[in-house]
Amino acid sequence: MNKFINLILSAVIIVSASSALFADVKIKQRVTVEGQGMEQTRMVKGARERRETKIVVSEEAGDFMPNIATITQCDLRRTLQVNDRKKLYTADPFNDDASSVSAPKTVTKTIKGGTVTITYTITDTGERREMFGLTARHLKVLQIIESSADSCGGAGKSKMETDGWYADFSADFNCPIDTPDAPPSKPDCRDRVIYKRSGTMKLGFLLDGTMKMFDSKGTVASTIRT
Repeated sequence: MNKFINLILSAVIIVSASSALFADVKIKQRVTVEGQGMEQTRMVKGARERRETKIVVSEEAGDFMPNIATITQCDLRRTLQVNDRKKLYTADPFNDDASSVSAPKTVTKTIKGGTVTITYTITDTGERREMFGLTARHLKVLQIIESSADSCGGAGKSKMETDGWYADFSADFNCPIDTPDAPPSKPDCRDRVIYKRSGTMKLGFLLDGTMKMFDSKGTVASTIRT
């Protein structure tokens, strides 16, 4: 279930300029997973982006928590790992010559699996409200994943429901980083994935909402508040 946490978008938005293409943007995301709080801050300025994550704990415990920020500098073709508390950093240059590196060739065999069906439904409640200077839509999103008995992971069913407020907002940061092709994996299994979608409403950026993830028995396995 932890893989879904990385898909969460967030709660407080500050837009410091009106230009969608060249705007300097700061986004603070606050997420609570089963009582554990996490705060993520993302800042974009021109060709550079800074990301930092802070686990919300007591003030005393917070003094011992590392505060590492990742800064991507497209103009200088490098990534920095910064420890503000200790005033230390490391710099890693982009691997721009990666295209010239060829991975060793090996022969692998792929085992044919079964089918995995992903059903995605978006329901617009019709409700609208102003949030952070944006017009938010109240949407309910349902995602169901079902795998057949002969699939790579065996028979299974999971469900994820999100009830939240979404707005048209984007702070896309695109900084291409070339990396060498990974060597082929060991013989593996491959399922056929079928996507089904209901509802034409686009999601947008999640401003406020609750996601519930259910196990195969229909019991709530995890709740994430954004």
